[in-house]
Amino acid sequence: MSKTAPAPTKAVKPALMQIKEQVVDQVTNRVQNFIKSGQLHLPAGYSASNAMHAAWLILQDTKDKNNRSVLETCTRASIANSLFRMVVRGLDPAKKQGYFIAYGDQLSFQESYFGNIAMAQRMAGVSEVLPMVVYEGDEFELAIERGRFVVEYHKPRMDANEQTPITHAYCIVEFTDDRPPVTEVMRWDQIQTSWKKSRGNPNREGGPHKEQPDQMAMRTVINRALKRYINASTDAHLAELLREIQASDEIAAAQADLDEEYNTQANREPLQLEEHDEQTIDAETGEILDEQEPQAVPAASRADEQQLMDPGY
Repeated sequence: MSKTAPAPTKAVKPALMQIKEQVVDQVTNRVQNFIKSGQLHLPAGYSASNAMHAAWLILQDTKDKNNRSVLETCTRASIANSLFRMVVRGLDPAKKQGYFIAYGDQLSFQESYFGNIAMAQRMAGVSEVLPMVVYEGDEFELAIERGRFVVEYHKPRMDANEQTPITHAYCIVEFTDDRPPVTEVMRWDQIQTSWKKSRGNPNREGGPHKEQPDQMAMRTVINRALKRYINASTDAHLAELLREIQASDEIAAAQADLDEEYNTQANREPLQLEEHDEQTIDAETGEILDEQEPQAVPAASRADEQQLMDPGY
């Protein structure tokens, strides 16, 4: 009795090709539709196709904090949103104008200081961005004119080295029109406070903040100086699109914080609750519900968050 040959099975496309077709190609089509409908205007000289191609190559080598590929661990929707945000901003990851960062299973595109400079020059009439650090022992004088900082005098000490403490960083922003230059100044303690808000550890040995504090300080003051001009730009037609993407990124970041705290900081021992008459516990909030007087369970202590590398900061 002859055996029937098994029916040929349909070849399954490699996972990367599926992601490319389902995410990258769809975002490319979405961008083209927005351009045709007049909802999106890309900067002169910016090639969305080239940026998407560069992003796809970079994403294939991008890892999350557990050293797993973000293409495997992040949702398709978040990958698409990160790519779309990149194109809306007119940025190119191949030029280090932004980075793809994983927050849990959510991927986000974050502008670097290179990206902020590019956007400020394109959207806010900025011509030059001139950062500088001030070391202990420098001759440095500030003044205020019409409510704005002005660097009246800065003579650097010639023997400053990696061990010399930094006292300030400042950034002078010049414009293409007749607006006067604007100077942003940050003290060292303000710079360190800004670093603490990042998701990594700025005190990590071998990290960029330890190895190159002058460069990181200048990046921080650049981002602070340009934020107001980027956020105040008149790309009104992009406002709704950017609000949607920003909301998605904030939700993803908040969820990642909750997940991280739950996994690493949750109490290992059961809570000892005081006895109360007729008390119940809310399953969602963990609060003790009492008809007489509600009382809350003390929250677990929280450890410092890790810094991301901002890349870009």
